Amino acid sequence: MPLLRAITRSYIRFILFAGLLAPALAAGTPTAPPPQEKAAADRDFASFEELRLSKPPGKPSDMGWESYVRWGDGHSRSVSAAAIHFYQAHPQDPRRWDVLMAMLNSPPLFAKGFRPDVVTRGAGAAIIDEQAKDQWNTEADRLRSELIAAPDSKPEQREMADFGGLSSRSRALGARIRSGLEHNPHEAWLGLLAGLDEHFSRFAGSPRLGYEVQLILGAWDRIVPGSMQEACLRFAASKDDAVRRFAEEHLKNSDLFTRPVTLSFTALDGRKVDLEQLRGKVVLIDFWATWCGPCKAEIPNVLAVYKKYHNRGFEVIGISLDKADSKQALINYTKAHDMPWPQYFDGKYRQNEISTRFGISVIPAMFLLGKDGTIVSTNARGPKLEEEVSRELGL
Repeated sequence: MPLLRAITRSYIRFILFAGLLAPALAAGTPTAPPPQEKAAADRDFASFEELRLSKPPGKPSDMGWESYVRWGDGHSRSVSAAAIHFYQAHPQDPRRWDVLMAMLNSPPLFAKGFRPDVVTRGAGAAIIDEQAKDQWNTEADRLRSELIAAPDSKPEQREMADFGGLSSRSRALGARIRSGLEHNPHEAWLGLLAGLDEHFSRFAGSPRLGYEVQLILGAWDRIVPGSMQEACLRFAASKDDAVRRFAEEHLKNSDLFTRPVTLSFTALDGRKVDLEQLRGKVVLIDFWATWCGPCKAEIPNVLAVYKKYHNRGFEVIGISLDKADSKQALINYTKAHDMPWPQYFDGKYRQNEISTRFGISVIPAMFLLGKDGTIVSTNARGPKLEEEVSRELGL
């Protein structure tokens, strides 16, 4: 009898333990969703993809720029609403992170009107509903944080989402600095730099980091002079190989700023170009391409300064990063836009031999050389170009 009671007690304890353990095991074991739930998720995902991939009814020339931009803004708002619906309706579906990434990568403008120059500036002429934009950004930041923390999101999604947050912060800081609202631009830049350093350390080994460091540092070097050098000194010890190589290459080439630039080539039209023969003149080296919208937007300004100051000693040299199959397009563009200065072209795209030598990673990039041949400015764009050319010519 004692043995029987002992066996009975052990059996009862086992049954109780198993009963308590079963729910825990069930909760930790992923189960397939019911067929009707999966069918609903499939329908919603298909609808989302159809919406995301929809195209405007025409080109800007057909619709007019304002209508074209309004369509794009409305499309992005619809994509955001559909993404949030899918995320909330299907909280276990792994595709919810793909849907959120599509939303985060296509933020709406939230335009409430347009300035008269919409034909020339496109989306840049939009008058923004700042309250609606701030609300969207707040929600986007919350969803981005959930994606980054989620155990079932993919590593590349977490990296892209984290960098997306940094990029959004970077654009907001840059806009504040350009509008004069940021009282200490350098301090703001240092705060962003710390965030970049953390990102590159956290996601070391990601294949996108080499591109990201070029993209964001190239933009900031035009906002806070010297920021590229400052960042590269920090990133020369980065855990990520691509980030470290970029920093080391830039630092290796930085002595270009302390000695006269030497450069010679045969231009696209057969002219011989040699900077040593141009000593005593002020020279703009314009790194650009016909596929680069901001580059082309700067051409009228360069041309105006060239016509005004060429007879006083101002020269321009173009370094084209166009692809090999775009040679004729480059020739046609320079003729159509009355660009009389020589153009270097080797068809190697971003691996252009001269731009690579100068460490150019983002275009447009403009190096202004003083009369002694040294670089006096790497930000000679817009109104600054004429100001600096006039100064260097002693006018």
